[in-house]
Amino acid sequence: MTPRRTDVLPVLLLCTLGASACGGDDGANTSQFASLGEAGFESGDGDSDTGDSGDGDGDPGDGDGDPGDGDGDSDPCADVDCSGHGDCVVVAGEATCACDPGYLPDALECIACPFVDPQDLDFVIPSVSVNGEATITGVPHNDYDHDAVIYLVDTVTQDRFFLADTVGASYTTHVIPGIYDVYYDRDSDFGDFPVPANNNAKLMTGVDLTQSTSLDIVVNGVSVSGEASITGVPHNDYDHDAVIYLVDTVTQDRFFLADTVGASYTTHVIPGIYDVYYDRDSDFGDFPVPANNNAALMCVQIR
Repeated sequence: MTPRRTDVLPVLLLCTLGASACGGDDGANTSQFASLGEAGFESGDGDSDTGDSGDGDGDPGDGDGDPGDGDGDSDPCADVDCSGHGDCVVVAGEATCACDPGYLPDALECIACPFVDPQDLDFVIPSVSVNGEATITGVPHNDYDHDAVIYLVDTVTQDRFFLADTVGASYTTHVIPGIYDVYYDRDSDFGDFPVPANNNAKLMTGVDLTQSTSLDIVVNGVSVSGEASITGVPHNDYDHDAVIYLVDTVTQDRFFLADTVGASYTTHVIPGIYDVYYDRDSDFGDFPVPANNNAALMCVQIR
């Protein structure tokens, strides 16, 4: 297959055999291509000395020989057992308990759900106000054909719900106090409007919404352009079409990047690390279009 053009702005860093460009600095991306890195590659700060954290004394910790009490990389969940009835998870750098069914979190413990009088079961539901502006590249608009939505996700309970959309910019929403991640989802076909094509892009992690607050969200996409063709031959026949998708393997965000009709394309995306997939989109007859439905082509860093 003829190599794809990579002379586009923004910079696309391609993963190739013998390189680990798509592994990311923290190794969180689980791309199948990430395993292609050189043996011995370190994902940290580039220092080949693994025994000293940087103070020059040979101690991996704070200088007293104890690697646990002075190390900024210590695990917040190291001594948390959640009373044996749940799992400790790290949210926004803090330990919290994800409790088993029948148990409720209480600080860093899991306690049994209380017995209650079914004739006297009252609830007081806490609520805080979140307000601000949600815009694409900081530009408000009122066109629902170019709309996108912002969601909040509780990473412990997987509660996912609507916070705002980008039409009209300003928003006010009430939520139950907590720590949330912020996600972006396009809500329409955008044409040439510079709205990122992502369907499930994480914008922020560990946002503290335990009290009423203002939260402005600016979604910044970048333009990716080039050519997508079969064997390097452009065509305009939709009966012989195929499509190219980008996939964020961490959030499972999968979205359309290009098709092979007309060859050239321009799409706006949120910067990140993506795997590139090919999918046929029709029956091709004798035209030399691969019959694959989910073929991994490469991975790229878009920034």
